[in-house]
Amino acid sequence: MRKLVVTSGLFVLCFIILSCSSQKRLDPKLKRDWKLIEFSNFNKQLLMQYNVGMDLAQKHTVVYAGCKTQQISFVVKSEKEVKIWVNPNPVESCSEEINGNLRLRLNGFLKGTKEYIVEGHFLTLYNSDGSKIKFVAADWD
Repeated sequence: MRKLVVTSGLFVLCFIILSCSSQKRLDPKLKRDWKLIEFSNFNKQLLMQYNVGMDLAQKHTVVYAGCKTQQISFVVKSEKEVKIWVNPNPVESCSEEINGNLRLRLNGFLKGTKEYIVEGHFLTLYNSDGSKIKFVAADWD
């Protein structure tokens, strides 16, 4: 019985250590509300019109694009490496097709994100094929 308790305790301790060490704390420079300003063939005016962005300042990180807010997991793996999971939401239709297309393409990009760079008030995300999207801090004009 004692062997079982010790073995179980060691297993739980190893699990806790591994789960804590695989994820770094979110860099304070990242903990902001970010507005998307560059993405594929969408122009900046359209991105601003639909209020497209990502809020990393809240406890529950979200991506928003006009008619829909979607929770994501933004996990920093190393100084520049990141992994983003887009949590599934119930299907909601947007009133304008461009907005729905924008959301689908943004979700696809975020799922493939591998690297980030913060330069001043700008956040740039890169995916596995080298494409990038760029955000500006919402509190910076």
